[in-house]
Amino acid sequence: MIPLRITSLLMKNEATYGVDAAPTAALNAVLLSGQPTFTPMEIRGADRDLIRPYFGNFEQLIGSITGQINFSVEGAGSGTAGVAPAYGPALRACGLSESLLAAAIIGTAQGGTADTVQLAAAASAVNNFYNGRPITITDGTGEGQAGVIVDYDGATKTAKVIGKDWIETDNTSQYSIEPSVVYTPISANHESITIYLYIKDVLHRFVGTRGNAVFELGANAIPKWNFAFQGVAAPVEDNVIPNPVFSAWKKPLLANKNNTPLVAFLGAYDIGLESISLDLGNEIQFLDFINITESFEQTDRRSQTNISLEAVNVAVSDLWGAVRDGTTGNFAVGHGLQAGNRVTVCSNSVVLNNPNYGEKTSVRTFTAEMRHLPIDGNDELYITIH
Repeated sequence: MIPLRITSLLMKNEATYGVDAAPTAALNAVLLSGQPTFTPMEIRGADRDLIRPYFGNFEQLIGSITGQINFSVEGAGSGTAGVAPAYGPALRACGLSESLLAAAIIGTAQGGTADTVQLAAAASAVNNFYNGRPITITDGTGEGQAGVIVDYDGATKTAKVIGKDWIETDNTSQYSIEPSVVYTPISANHESITIYLYIKDVLHRFVGTRGNAVFELGANAIPKWNFAFQGVAAPVEDNVIPNPVFSAWKKPLLANKNNTPLVAFLGAYDIGLESISLDLGNEIQFLDFINITESFEQTDRRSQTNISLEAVNVAVSDLWGAVRDGTTGNFAVGHGLQAGNRVTVCSNSVVLNNPNYGEKTSVRTFTAEMRHLPIDGNDELYITIH
């Protein structure tokens, strides 16, 4: 009998799609949160469907063999700002690019408003270049205020900032764009991973694996990433379960008032947040043309967050009116306190759909689906580890 908890999972990004990346227990072990679920083999073939003068089964001709695997990990950082988290390879296999900023970018602002800062003249001229990056005013007007950049105009050097206590900056304001890792949606050149799943001493391997991710953050709960992957199944073999090294996986913090300092929603900062469930909304299809390598391809993305908020009066925030009018606005949740162990998700343009009432300990909540809208393309959301 094999105990369910005697399971080990390894994952590594593939240099070439579908070519086994050979993950190792020393460098690529995954610290699972809860038991993974998987379908070891899905046979893609055809029954012969013969006409015979008797009943009975038909032989199935075997074609492609694929598999599915779902697992969860805790949503902490890497422990070092600017270094990717241990689950970074999984995010990259879910249609996200990974951009590392190892050292802070410092400068003196040229000016600003209540929700923007005009960066130094030497700042990048590329639109959206700093999107998703955390920024802090280190000296001058606004010293100590912090936020996250959700939009950047390279021509004017103007960064739009979501920050609860952000005030107008001026040419005395010195800023620091902090070391961070930003994950951004992409629509082409998607990466893939190889997954090794050991069920005791039986090894299941999946190559060319791509999938979808959901980030869950709830009151007094551990933040988690839930991954759903599909890959091509390699032959199953006996292989002694390795001794995994989990040093890259850091301890998370519960989501609460102390540990989750930033909650911004359509310009409001003081509406109580009960939970979010951010679904990247990737559509993954299996392609098996006769004369090319079989593959799993991402064919669409419709990112959406299910959100549960304090049900406030219209006078406080007219959430119902925002739905009726199709009002768009920004959104950000920043969780974590220590550099290297903070996770922020943000969007510059979201719109609410399908509002309803929920309940939390006999108190009414406002629930809705929140669509993340692209503006220039591939800019509808940012996931930052910092």
